[in-house]
Amino acid sequence: MNNGKRIYFLFFLSFFFPLLGDALTLHRYFWASYNHFSHNFVTAHHWYKKLIPSSYSSHSYKGYLHLLFDTHQYKNIVELIPSLDKKFEKDPEIQLIFALSLEKCQNINAADAKLIKMSSMHKNNSEITLRTTQAYLRRKEPENALSTIDAFLNNSPRKPHNFIFYFLKSQIHLQLGKLTDALNNITICLDMHPRFDKGWLLCATLQEQQGEIKKALQGYTTFLELSPENDPVEKHLFSLMLTHKTDEYAPFHRSYFDQASSYFNKKKYHAALKYINQYLELQPHNDEAFMLKMHILAIMNEHKKIITLVSQKINDNPASKQLWTKSIYLLHHHGIEKERIIALLTTLSNAHPDNQWSFLYAADLCIRTRQYEQATMLLQKASTLSDNTQLASKIYHQLSVLYYELENYQDMITYLEKAYECDAQSDHLNNTLAYYWATKGKNLQKASYFFDKIDKKKDTNPYFLDTQALIFYKQQEYQKAQKILESIPHDQHNATTLLHLAKVYYKLNNKEKALATSKQAINYANSNKEKKDLHKLQTSLTTNG
Repeated sequence: MNNGKRIYFLFFLSFFFPLLGDALTLHRYFWASYNHFSHNFVTAHHWYKKLIPSSYSSHSYKGYLHLLFDTHQYKNIVELIPSLDKKFEKDPEIQLIFALSLEKCQNINAADAKLIKMSSMHKNNSEITLRTTQAYLRRKEPENALSTIDAFLNNSPRKPHNFIFYFLKSQIHLQLGKLTDALNNITICLDMHPRFDKGWLLCATLQEQQGEIKKALQGYTTFLELSPENDPVEKHLFSLMLTHKTDEYAPFHRSYFDQASSYFNKKKYHAALKYINQYLELQPHNDEAFMLKMHILAIMNEHKKIITLVSQKINDNPASKQLWTKSIYLLHHHGIEKERIIALLTTLSNAHPDNQWSFLYAADLCIRTRQYEQATMLLQKASTLSDNTQLASKIYHQLSVLYYELENYQDMITYLEKAYECDAQSDHLNNTLAYYWATKGKNLQKASYFFDKIDKKKDTNPYFLDTQALIFYKQQEYQKAQKILESIPHDQHNATTLLHLAKVYYKLNNKEKALATSKQAINYANSNKEKKDLHKLQTSLTTNG
């Protein structure tokens, strides 16, 4: 009896007063029950011991039997069955206590017999039906188990909790080899309780046995969504998906990929690698998963494995060499040190010496880390492999910029001219040529020629504006240069444009602004050349000021 029923019984105890006897008996029953409800079992047992001998009614045993059952005194209950069984013959709660106590004392046959007898008398009692069904199954009488369930379902209204009986019917029909009946019943079960995980697992198993693979995959997927930590079912699902060559039903909450990501975020890289490998077995062409594996391997310093993976990708599809080389390069966005990535790209270039992208991406990282000499060597190697004139032009152009930073102006113009031969229409290239001839080339006519080739629609580009101002500066048209440089938005300034503006102010005899602007430029200076030129200007301003 649950507490609600007991409390209800306690409130109406006075109605049983004639059955229990005098006031003393009622008092003892009240305190026995009160202490029982309060889990003071020792005290409750004490009051029942006082009550039982003095009571004239068998009803005083009802609470006592519940107490014995709640305190696991099954043997004492069994000893009382012969004297109380007839008196409580029509009481389902007490009869169930008798049956369960017999079962606990290993008297299974007597327990089963009592349950079977009760089920015929109480066809609408769900607990008796459930335990009687289990009794018939223990006795290997599945047909009687089905009859018991059907009798209950026919004598009680359809309730949500009855889903378990359709689940049992499905299991029994499966045991009897009646797959269609089993599937019909599990369908009803899931209709009543759509989030019953074991129901979805049984349903998927039945559908797989009937060859309905698509539905089975859906069933296994739903089961894993409801009960995610189940490796055997996950492995079976993915094995089934591999066999039938589909990834449509990969569970989206706890797929191998999701688990790999979860472990990766927890910095449990070995576990992450295990799950991403399992995922890639299913989807070997999933680029996102491949990138995650590379990231994991990079953090684990498994450089050889990364090269092996990327090399395999390139060998399988040579047209994808840029994509997979770039995948190594992009690792620097995920916290992997640039030096380690440069080493990876260098190793890849040894494995694939015809892959210009390994040189190009390594050169980019060298530029970012100001390793200009190494960057020039890498770009020179890349330039010998390029069969695309526009790409070749960009490589030569970048080489010229590097040589400018290295103050090697002869090689700068050499590569600028090579770039121009490949792509004479590049605005950025023409801008750099104009800049060179306005400064180190000392030929304002050539500077104007190349600058005039730039698309006029791009005259808001700060780099182009800076070059135009520089030409005016060299032509001693300082006010025009000032107007252009001051029109460049503040957030687009760099050290070079501010240096040029400071020089313009200096030529216009505004030394105060020149000094302030040169100091501002220091905050933007990146290269040694910029710092050197700014220091030179500031020295002139302070010395002559």
